[in-house]
This record gives sequence, structure tokens and C-alpha cells, in this order.
Amino acid sequence: MRSASLLVAACIWVVALSAHAGDQPISGAKLLLLQSGGEEKLVFVSRDPTFLFPPIAGSDDPGTGTPGGLQVDLISPLEPLGVSLVAPVGAGTPGWTATAGAVPSHRFRNAAAPDALSPLKVVVLKQGRVLKIIGRGTGLALTVPQGSVGIRIVTGSLRSCARFDASTMRRDEAGRVVARAASAAGLADCSNASLGGANPICGDGVQNQASEQCDGSDIDVSQCFVLTTCRPAGFPGECQCCSDGGPFMSPEFCCNPSFIWLTQPEGGSCHATRCDPPWPCSGTDVCQPDGSCCAPLAGACQLFPPLGPSLGPCCPGLECRAFVPDHKVCCVADGGGCATDTDCCTTHCTPGGVCEDCRSAGTACDSPLECCNLLCTAGTCEACRPAGGVCSDDAVCCSGSCNVFASTCN
Repeated sequence: MRSASLLVAACIWVVALSAHAGDQPISGAKLLLLQSGGEEKLVFVSRDPTFLFPPIAGSDDPGTGTPGGLQVDLISPLEPLGVSLVAPVGAGTPGWTATAGAVPSHRFRNAAAPDALSPLKVVVLKQGRVLKIIGRGTGLALTVPQGSVGIRIVTGSLRSCARFDASTMRRDEAGRVVARAASAAGLADCSNASLGGANPICGDGVQNQASEQCDGSDIDVSQCFVLTTCRPAGFPGECQCCSDGGPFMSPEFCCNPSFIWLTQPEGGSCHATRCDPPWPCSGTDVCQPDGSCCAPLAGACQLFPPLGPSLGPCCPGLECRAFVPDHKVCCVADGGGCATDTDCCTTHCTPGGVCEDCRSAGTACDSPLECCNLLCTAGTCEACRPAGGVCSDDAVCCSGSCNVFASTCN
């Protein structure tokens, strides 16, 4: 029944397991965990009047509250992150009933336990009197002696807990734990660490804290929607979902902390500028030894020139000079090695495999790319344009700087 118990807990309710404002350590009268002949049994009883009773019809009411239900967490040194059994929200039989009066109470009944509803058979909470749980699942594997067992009962924001240490154990062996008279003394709170386990951390691969949207490959799709990547532990926004962009995205969702945001209709994309592990470069960009990203031959380096953003540098030996319909790409600089004309910024690869130099003003040309100033008029390369001259690229201007907003040379 252990796997069914874990499945129910995972599907129905996720709660924080760290220190919690609504914590109440209590004494425990009895704990029984038994596995025998393929059957399992759990019994926990506390008569400590200080246990946290969820007010009837309040937000913590296990039958009708938000999120509702009751969760039993069992923790031992052998399973330090704990396992959970759940009695889900819902009034009726099976389900929860509440009784008002001099001694308000909540009761859960599920005669068919363990089943798809819950591995818990009976839960009784009588305010100031008794907290009792009977289940048909132990949660813990019990393959060997446990050493100690902590138990935490959660209803909404309220958490009551007890710890049965070695001094309370009457039997502690494979398949059986019997313990009595656990004291609340020494329990600072109801965290895993106080109950003899380990508090969950971001990066343990399991989404087990309220602060986590994801952890490793474990992603809460109800929170993350189209964000399908998880920021790893140790980075800003750790264990939060992120994306490389897309419809309805905005810059705060970019995974790589070093990026250029490229606005697109109804969203945008995140273009990486660095590849510090574990982050890769974007697309075909190449990760350099210093952690920077560079664009390879024919890789995009500027969008919608001259008004578009630069995407970062071209890789060594390349320059951002070649145009394609909606952006500029990296090409082999003058004098660099080439295999074909399309490799070269000037579009000319000599028979010796070297890119031809750009042509100076007054030289014959067939294409602006052949000219150093990217200006070819009536078959002749133009001179650079002075300040105030019309420009579409820095190379056009004598100053080497084009005001992209005014389309004039600085």
C-alpha cells in the first residue's frame, strides 16, 4: 500500500515542510506501524489538549476548507524527507463530517481503505480531547528498524506533531514499530529536522516546498503553464519555472540570467549572451572559453538593421557585415580563409582561398557588400558620409557611428 499512499499525497496536496508559523508540538500516547502478510496498519493517538483544532467551516476545516483535507506526514532517519498519507477534502460518507457543540469535532470515515480515495480509514479530532488516526498504510517502508519516528498532522495552515524517539520504543524491528508516551518537550517546531529527518531543499529533485514551482524534472504544470524548464538550485529564482521565450512571455521568465530580450508580437525571446554552466548559448551560437557566446559563420548578429538590437559579437575571424532579408549575419573578414564566395563579407573568395578586401571609394562595384562603406552607386563605391548624412549602418558614416533613430551619421 506504500506506493498508493505516496501517489495520493502527490496528486491531492502539496504543503511546505519547513518551519511553519502554525506549528504545535504535542505529546503522543501511542504509535503503531505494522506490516504483515501483505497488509499494513497505522494507529496514532494523542490526548494532548493543545493540538491545533481546525475551526468548523473555517479555511482549515478538513472537510470544507481551502485547500481542505488532512495530511499525515511520517518521518524517520531512514526516510528523512518523509512520506505522506492524505484524507482528502469532501463532506459525506466516505469523507468528512463535523459536529458543533460543547466539544466540536471532525471525523473522517473510509471503510474501504486503502482505496483510491485514501489509505486512511478513520480520523477523529475532538477539540481539546483527542486526536486519533487509523490507517491501512504505514507510509514508511519498515524494512529495518527506524530508530525514531516523527508524525505531523496538517490541516490547512495548522500543523501538530509528535516525535517517538528511541526511549519511547517498545518494539522497533522490520515490519513493526510500537511506541508509547512521547513527550512534546524538546520539539521546537514541526519541521522535518525537529522530527528526526531532514528539511527539504531546492535541488533535491522533488517539488516539496510551497516556494517551489519545480525541482529538477518535477514541474507543476498548473503553475508553470507553458514554462517547461526549471532553474537549478544555486541560481537566482531557483526552482522556479522559466523559458527561452515564446508567446505571452516577458523578460522575467528568461532562464539564463545573462540575456538580451528580443520583443516579438505577443511575447519575445531570450537571447543568451553568456554560457556559464549550466546555461547554454542560444541557437547556433558558440560558447567561448571565457564564458561568452559568439555567433558563427552565417549566424545572426543583428536584427532588422539599423534599428534592431545587436545579438552579441561574431566569433573570432568573423565580422557582422553580411545582410539577409531581416537581419545581419557573421561573415569571414577581409583576408581570412574561405571556401566559397558566400563565406566572405565582400562575397568574393579568391582562387587562393582568401577573402578579397573591401573596395575603397571610387572603385567599381556590383554590390554594396563589396564596398568598405557599404555604398555602391551607379557601379562605383561611394565615399563615407559626413555628420548629418543619411545612413543605414555604422560603416556608411565617416565617424563610424549611425544614429539609428534619426538615420543620420553622428
